[in-house]
Parts: sequence; C-alpha cells; structure tokens
Amino acid sequence: MCTLLKMMNPLLLLCSVFFISSSALAQYLGAFHDYKNYFHVFDDGTDKALEYLPVQSYKVGGNCIAYIDNTSSVKAYYKGNTYTLNEASPGEYTATNNLLVYKIASSLSVFDDGTFSTLSTATGDYSAGDSIVAFVDQKNKYFSVYYRGNVQNLEDLLTGNSFSTFTCGENTLAYINYQDQFNVFFHNRIHKLDNVKPLQFKADKNIVAYVDGYNQYLKVFYKGEDIVLENTRPKKFKTGDDMVAYIDNT
Repeated sequence: MCTLLKMMNPLLLLCSVFFISSSALAQYLGAFHDYKNYFHVFDDGTDKALEYLPVQSYKVGGNCIAYIDNTSSVKAYYKGNTYTLNEASPGEYTATNNLLVYKIASSLSVFDDGTFSTLSTATGDYSAGDSIVAFVDQKNKYFSVYYRGNVQNLEDLLTGNSFSTFTCGENTLAYINYQDQFNVFFHNRIHKLDNVKPLQFKADKNIVAYVDGYNQYLKVFYKGEDIVLENTRPKKFKTGDDMVAYIDNT
C-alpha cells in the first residue's frame, strides 16, 4: 500500500483524499416505518426512532424531514432535534433542500434553519424553491417573496390587481405582473426582462428560460445576464441546475 501511494501522482492523491473528506462531511437523511410501525429517521449513518405510532405522511428534504404525526400535528426533524410546528394538520406541505413550507387553511408558514415564521395569515397562490417562497398576501395586499430569512414586498395589490402567473426555481422567482411585464427576482434584486409577457417560462437554480412574447425567441436569464439562445421558438425546453435543454424547431 505504501509503495502504491508513493507511485501515485501527487495531484491525483490529493484529489482522492479531498473526495473522501468531502463525502465524509455530507449529510444524508432518510425516513421509514419499521415492522412495528415505529417511525425512524436515518441521519448520516445513525438510526433514530422518532415516533412510536405510525405517522400519517412524511417528506424528506435536503436538511430536514417534515411529517404529520399520529395526532395530525406537523413536525420537523432538523439537526438531531424534533420540532412541533403546529398541532393542526396542514392542507399541503413541502420539504425542499433548505426549507419546510406548509399551509394550514389560508396561513402560510416556513421552517428555515431551525426557525419558524408565519409568512401570511391570508394566503392566495404560492410557490416554493430550495431557498425562496413567493406568495400572494391577500390580507396586506402584496405579492411578496421570502428569501434568506426576510420577506420583501414586490408588487402592490391595493388597486385590485391579482397574481396567478409566477413560479420559483431553487433560488429564482419568475413572474408576470399586472402590467404584463416579465420580471425575475434573483439574489435580492428584481430584474425587468420584458414589457411583453412571455409565452412560456420555467425557473431553476440560477436560471430562468422563456419564450418571449414579441419575437418568440428562446431566451435565458442566467446569473443576472439575459441571453438569446435561439431566434425561433423551440418545440420544447426544460430547465435544470445552471442549465437549459431544448429541442429546436428543426
């Protein structure tokens, strides 16, 4: 073994050690019911029994596990601790890589890095990504976004304007406002992309792809830059982390 290590390229050896170290630092989460119907969490190699009655449902995110226990309470397992967030069962909930987002009646809440926050008590439509939540606050009459622990009001709805066309990527928000303007919220900034609403748009990590409504070009907003990919409308396209794939018109 020692002889083999001496013969290895030093850079290759360094890369191998770095890969092993990086893997050792990664977090791994899983959840399951055992043969007794106990609810278990598998957390970075350690098995823990959280509940001794079967849970109603659960979802595994990147850093937490959300679940509805036997009494209909919504709970979160995060960094070795269990949090009871609400004793009422949510109508819907989702666990992303960084957030747990749930809605009870019209109240929208988020669990982020061990902290619980109510975003709106009268919520219309909403969309959630890994680190971002966009929502219509019907009580305060705003279209708002939650990002990195803060809520920002993006559009005023006091004049009766409505929002229904918006979607979140992992860290991006793309939306059409009441004036049919197409905007992207990215890294705490609103980027105004077009005064004509797009025919299609999709959002993901660091990227938004769209077909503009005037020329029907395929365009991409990527890390603050707006780029024309094709000057003809594609047959279809999909977004992923830092990328877009598409079938052109040929």
